[in-house]
Amino acid sequence: MTVDLRRLSYFVAVCDHGGISMAAAEMGMAQPALTRQIQLLEKEMGLKLFKRAGRGAEPTDVARTLLSRVKPNLLSIAASLLDAQQKMPGTKGQIVLGICPTIAPLFLPELRAFLSDNSPELCLSVIEAFSGDIRSMLDGDKLNLALTYKSSGESAFSQIELFSERLVLVSAYGHVQDSRNVPLGHMEKLQLVLPSRGHELRSIIDSVCKRKGIYLRPELELDSLDAIKSMVKSTPQNYRTILPVLALQEDLQAKVLSYAGFESAEMSRTICVAIPQNPRSVAATQLLTEWIQRRAHDIQLSKQGILGTGQPKLLLRRHE
Repeated sequence: MTVDLRRLSYFVAVCDHGGISMAAAEMGMAQPALTRQIQLLEKEMGLKLFKRAGRGAEPTDVARTLLSRVKPNLLSIAASLLDAQQKMPGTKGQIVLGICPTIAPLFLPELRAFLSDNSPELCLSVIEAFSGDIRSMLDGDKLNLALTYKSSGESAFSQIELFSERLVLVSAYGHVQDSRNVPLGHMEKLQLVLPSRGHELRSIIDSVCKRKGIYLRPELELDSLDAIKSMVKSTPQNYRTILPVLALQEDLQAKVLSYAGFESAEMSRTICVAIPQNPRSVAATQLLTEWIQRRAHDIQLSKQGILGTGQPKLLLRRHE
């Protein structure tokens, strides 16, 4: 029998927290993703591990027996792996990178190619999640580093700013006439689809609008970039959204979305690489951080036509 140790750790977490929803919230995972992992574990083992109990999940008798034997062994394995990883020379081992969906296309293809050519013994695991979930995983020491938005509040991790990118008003192709100067107040009249509150992109939008005395009431709040863009592309309601311009490259080239800039220069986000205060796999984390900074510089140089006129602004200030 081959059993995924990660799924066993998820099983322990669900038992400890009395249900999938509470365990998912504690680990910074989406509930459907955790449910799927538990289902796969049950399939691997050929056992029914949980039964419904009100709004929670109660372990079966066989699951209780399994828990008593697995939990202490998992802790021992985790401690042994961490010890081995910290003693491993060079850039071998595994590193876990968290990344926001709108940032992933800018970095991931080139990063995988770089590691394949230069550090084939380094195993990269990637978790795509919204900024709020990434912050929770960083605080919970579940990531080696992350590519995310610069946090607007205090954080327990270091942030290295990479570059700033403007936010734009997005519509179905051909619906935008003026591509440069949309007043912020104009958004109050539109049917908007936005990320839910708590995500950094929404926080940026709400914060800028609040300072201007503008209060947005989106028609829909969706936590999937693809779902947001799909609603704007295909529905007859003429929905609009607000996104970073670099997240639209393929859609602009395919002529399925249009965008307009805002009059306010405050409508922008800053991408950063975030690192825990005491990162594991120090050598590997440093390798990836240095590559990410070089890649950010290349993005700025090559995307001036998309980002706007003027010289690219490279930010490499470190915030503790």
